[in-house]
Amino acid sequence: MKTRSRVSLLELLLVAAGSFSPAGSAAEVSEKYFRLIDLFNLEFASDPQISPKGEKVVFVRNFSDIMKDRKRSNLWIVDAESAEARPLTTGNENDFSPRWSPDGTRLLYASSAEGSVQLYARWMDSGQVAKVTSVQKTPRDMTWSKDGKWVAFWMLVPEETKPFAEMPSKPAGA
Repeated sequence: MKTRSRVSLLELLLVAAGSFSPAGSAAEVSEKYFRLIDLFNLEFASDPQISPKGEKVVFVRNFSDIMKDRKRSNLWIVDAESAEARPLTTGNENDFSPRWSPDGTRLLYASSAEGSVQLYARWMDSGQVAKVTSVQKTPRDMTWSKDGKWVAFWMLVPEETKPFAEMPSKPAGA
């Protein structure tokens, strides 16, 4: 049974990812070959996270912003029973690394919505979002505590660099 449910969730994600493909038949395609500009039309799903009860899957929808020449990402959610996919976040920012709370009521994720990357918590019943961090470097590998009361993550903390050698002071009268 475990194998079947894994296959079903994989199929569910593939169906959801397929819904992002640009529509069009072979007759509508004006070029026979893939061009570099076509890279901006590619979209793909990554980092699927299954809810604790297995009824929903949150994933990162990756796309490109042709006007800014940047990769972007939003969070999407898929219902396991109906295979209906819908966005949780929108816009030309980068929202990534979704992580379910142990009870499935909240979702922790990273976002560049306010410039630098910060962590946010989203209450899944109300859609309310709260900023969790205010850090200077990108938080990584965040995880919930088993009781869902705490969040842990790591980030680089720059160390002040000391000069290799100190220059002598100016001689008197220089």
